[in-house]
Amino acid sequence: MVNYLKDFVNWFILKPNLDVKNLSLKIAEREIWRCSVGVNVGTEIDGKNSTNQIEKKLFTRPVLILKKLSQYSIIGIPLTRSSKIGTWYYPIKLKDENSSLLFSKIRMSDSRRFQRKIEKISDSEFEKIKKKLIKFIQK
Repeated sequence: MVNYLKDFVNWFILKPNLDVKNLSLKIAEREIWRCSVGVNVGTEIDGKNSTNQIEKKLFTRPVLILKKLSQYSIIGIPLTRSSKIGTWYYPIKLKDENSSLLFSKIRMSDSRRFQRKIEKISDSEFEKIKKKLIKFIQK
């Protein structure tokens, strides 16, 4: 049971502003971006854990760009700052901090949700992530 109140009202106020946002971002696979994932239902991943006060109001969370589908849409994997163990997690360093990719929360997102690029991971690390993700999906 969730023991905090979710801020659905402010998320619903923000969503129309994201919908009309300029789409001129250059987003690429292997990049990690702060993404306005919003306030979601049940066990869906929320955006809330930025140390930046502006981004807190944007309901952001780091997301790894796994696949670029078009100029405006991607498949991404959200991250958490918690170290997690299990087949649906992948440990990763984000700005020298331990984090985990959340394979179980993979999702398609529109580029209008993206706020700022954090970093880009190496080709070799990206290949390891994709291999572990394939194993996760096949189980």
